[in-house]
Amino acid sequence: MVPLSTVGTELELNLYNPDFRISDQAAFVLTHPLTRDNAGRRWLIHEATNSNVEINSNPAETIAELSADLRDKLINLEQICQEVGVLPITASEYGAGISEVFMEYEAMLENDFFRCRTYPKIFPAAGELPRVLGTHIHISQALTEEEKLKQAVLLEGVESLLPALTSTSPIRYDRVNGLNNHRIPLQRHTVFGPMPIFSQLQPYPTSLDDISRDNKKRVASFIEAAVKQGVDPIRLSEEFQEHNTGYQPVRKKDHIGPSGTWEIRSADTSPLSYLESSAALIKGLNDYMLSNSVAVEVATDDGKFSFSPGRFVVPNFATRQMMEKAYSERGFEIHPEHGDIMARFLRAALPYAEAGLPEMDRDYLRRAKQIASTQQNPASQLMHHLHTEMGLLGSKCSMEQAIAANKFMREMYLEDLA
Repeated sequence: MVPLSTVGTELELNLYNPDFRISDQAAFVLTHPLTRDNAGRRWLIHEATNSNVEINSNPAETIAELSADLRDKLINLEQICQEVGVLPITASEYGAGISEVFMEYEAMLENDFFRCRTYPKIFPAAGELPRVLGTHIHISQALTEEEKLKQAVLLEGVESLLPALTSTSPIRYDRVNGLNNHRIPLQRHTVFGPMPIFSQLQPYPTSLDDISRDNKKRVASFIEAAVKQGVDPIRLSEEFQEHNTGYQPVRKKDHIGPSGTWEIRSADTSPLSYLESSAALIKGLNDYMLSNSVAVEVATDDGKFSFSPGRFVVPNFATRQMMEKAYSERGFEIHPEHGDIMARFLRAALPYAEAGLPEMDRDYLRRAKQIASTQQNPASQLMHHLHTEMGLLGSKCSMEQAIAANKFMREMYLEDLA
């Protein structure tokens, strides 16, 4: 049977020394022979700092296939890191040391350094971006224009569930805590706030032309701002294009795979089982919608959403903004203003995600089901540990508590590889 969709992921990790302080040894990990597969393709690549690496999965027709591929690569990464003397962890920086943002390196990475050098010229807080790590989930674009548009609306409508499920950024690189997820507010508001179209939620598209229009506007706004800061316009046009510019939640990438992909960019980096649940949720909802010709509509009333066999009603723009505030501050826990809206949204979506998956893939939703019941995502679990076991009080961790946070996340990461 031809699969309704394929999925793939980009998973970012931080590297730590054995004392759980940040390590700037990524170059030694990245040049290890095991970072290439049997065909010579590199599956482990650099990221923005000398403590970051990124695992790229292969395209997969099932979540089971995706999981097996990622597990093999994570186990290989463990072997590489053991030889180098570092520890990989799927979490943002918590302030046990600070990573070194590389600005000069091999000539082959020049394009990436151009980006690293360009962002701070336009966005003064861009230096904070490399401190938070994410996961990008790709799902293949459908074949018809009508189905592509339904995908775009559905994925925009449910993207809020991914940072809520995966959050591993409750502590900032300066050890300040207080939010369940610091990564989304940092990217969408602190760093790129002066240019809202670059990263913030936008109204739903009503056509594929709307997506193209917004992409063109995003690129033009960025290049105009960069040129004003003295950046070469020719080089800008070469490096910043519609498919790779912006931190928007969902990006249309027509150049990947036979039909293109949708890249959902909202998820935090997270241990494997949380990534699996996130990918399963997206693939299940997408495939149920396509296989059953489900209508996808935007709710007219604030705070409303629903899923039924023939009709998915996703939250409207105002509700998506409300949800962003709710999960950033409290994850799936009860929010003082918005109550249990995130937990209710997840519980409403899960039956259709499960129905959209083959039997062999349904168990990968177990973390999402668990969170729907307990309302405890990784960030909530970490902060509970720090409050109850490490005596955390107030809005800033001590160095000892930041190190303990790294240890906790390392144990959670290893538990999923056992």
